[in-house]
Amino acid sequence: MKHQSSRLQNMVSILVTALLIVQTLLLILVLLNLKVIRQTMATGVIPQSDPSASLIGTQAPDFTLPDEEGQLVALSEYKGHRVLLVFTSHTCPFCREMYPSLRQFLGSNPDIQVIVLSMNTASENQTFLEEFNLTNYTNLRALSATREVVEKYLIRGTPTFVVIDEDGIIMNTGYAITAEQIISGLIRK
Repeated sequence: MKHQSSRLQNMVSILVTALLIVQTLLLILVLLNLKVIRQTMATGVIPQSDPSASLIGTQAPDFTLPDEEGQLVALSEYKGHRVLLVFTSHTCPFCREMYPSLRQFLGSNPDIQVIVLSMNTASENQTFLEEFNLTNYTNLRALSATREVVEKYLIRGTPTFVVIDEDGIIMNTGYAITAEQIISGLIRK
């Protein structure tokens, strides 16, 4: 009987130790998430946890793609201008939520060239521009992206923004939904 009691106490001790370890691990996860939440609240941008952030400080990969009218557009044509690439999917609910803010951003930042890149055809991009009332902005182009371009920029989700300076260097990447997040969290960083 004494042997069984000792065995039971050992099992309880092991169980308590295991629960403490699990509790500690959960606390670490919560603290890590709080750090991400604090950073998101401070900047308004969800920190980029995927590989596209590793491109910051490098030359932006050039591309030549058709726009909504079928004309070829090269990123290199924008040398000397600040560029905001917006990788998007017209069926993505977060992207659709972001489009009105993109319109607001375009109107208040005419000096920044915005290139929307989606895996859609030129006619689908034209429909998208009309649907979201984005046809009257001279600083906006909607390009039909290729898998190769998406892979070069290491895009893993949408909407993903890539900020490129006048020299063609990637200055920032991240996710954003509102115009304020785009401006304060990405452009002015």
